[in-house]
Amino acid sequence: MIKKITHNGSEKVVVFKRLTKIYDEKTAVDSLSAEIPSGCYGLLGPNGAGKTTTILMLMGLVRPTSGTAEMLGHDIVEDPINARERVGYIPENVGFYPNMTAIEHVQLMADLRGRPRQDPEAILEWVGLDRTYWNKKVRKYSQGMRQRLGIAQAFTGDVSLVIMDEPLSNLDPLGRNDIMRKIIQKVDQGISVIISSHVTLEVEHIADHIGIIYNGKMLVSGDLNEIAIHHGIHDFEIQMDSDRVDDVVEVLQSEAGEHIISIRAAGSRILVETMEPHCISTALGSIDGSLRLKPLSGSLGDIYIKRVGGP
Repeated sequence: MIKKITHNGSEKVVVFKRLTKIYDEKTAVDSLSAEIPSGCYGLLGPNGAGKTTTILMLMGLVRPTSGTAEMLGHDIVEDPINARERVGYIPENVGFYPNMTAIEHVQLMADLRGRPRQDPEAILEWVGLDRTYWNKKVRKYSQGMRQRLGIAQAFTGDVSLVIMDEPLSNLDPLGRNDIMRKIIQKVDQGISVIISSHVTLEVEHIADHIGIIYNGKMLVSGDLNEIAIHHGIHDFEIQMDSDRVDDVVEVLQSEAGEHIISIRAAGSRILVETMEPHCISTALGSIDGSLRLKPLSGSLGDIYIKRVGGP
């Protein structure tokens, strides 16, 4: 279920430069400065933290009060067309033309992005939209089906970056797991993803870098494993096919044993205690297959509470 991310994170897909938005007398985004590398980045924060306003500024739907950002190397204020040319987007509340079909929606998006010959059926098959509804009008769709169609549109065309605002909100648990796997597939194929959410379990499952925003300010931003270490978390996990666990443990003990405090198998997972997660990740890179080191499930929630506060 966990895929190995091939991005090295050296390329910056978004760079915020003191980005600020003030509505009347309320500061929604407060001098935001951060760098988002290629791969999958999770933007976390409670409702009203400034996540959506930040995304709307990136997409040109809200103009910054001051500051700016670069997206795929282009300034969003000075060079908006090139900045957004290869960026897909799904808003929190995605809208559709009610009398158009899924096929027509995807074809329209392909046309708008200059890919008129792209097969709309391929992206609908990938996103898991029920085939019997492909040629039915969207007004007949459930909320979950609309969400899948919105995700299909976001990835249509020659996109390099897809920005997703609460993309899993209208899906049931099975649907959420399915879409998370599909997002990771696209990241493996070289498409960077920024996913905004307030659900830490979802973000820690798919993101390798995270940012936590609160009251319009970026509290923390960086590599998830390094952030975990900084917050006193030393327990990590690797998920894989259960029949490979013993082999992976053997490789880790051989190549990174000096950096491991403890290691044990737990079903289809390997639990690793370490102070140097980057060394473990490097060792995993020598193993064929889909492997990735992540903080122990639930750890991001603990970090989030420490930074944002809670009861």
